Amino acid sequence: QPRGDVVGGRQEGVCGAAQVSARAGQAGGDAGSQGGHPEAVEEQRVTALLGGVEDDVLIAMICNFLEMNQVHHSGGGMYVQLLTFLEKNTSLFMTELWDLLVSASTNPGGVPQQFIDQREADLRRQQEIAEELKRRQALVDAR
Repeated sequence: QPRGDVVGGRQEGVCGAAQVSARAGQAGGDAGSQGGHPEAVEEQRVTALLGGVEDDVLIAMICNFLEMNQVHHSGGGMYVQLLTFLEKNTSLFMTELWDLLVSASTNPGGVPQQFIDQREADLRRQQEIAEELKRRQALVDAR
């Protein structure tokens, strides 16, 4: 079971992506690529579980649970409240969330490894694109 202080650090990040990025020593990405930002990941996952419908109330409720450090103190209570929104997907969401919290508790920066890996992959893709653009520009300039 994650320690409260580490879970608190992770929870702070779920609803404040800039804080997590700062803790991880990473700059924020561009607006089009939000991979690696916990807030964006949580919102995307909840939206996917709702069949593509974005529910700001549900997302805010999840953020509140996390910010109040209520997940590991009252996971059952969170489950019951999410059941109204997520219905059959509640167990799946809670399992995924718990896995992220456990991962965050084992990383020194309090960021789930999945988010770090995604951010690194995004940065590699951006670097590859930039290198390809430079290569193409060099070909144009050489003409």
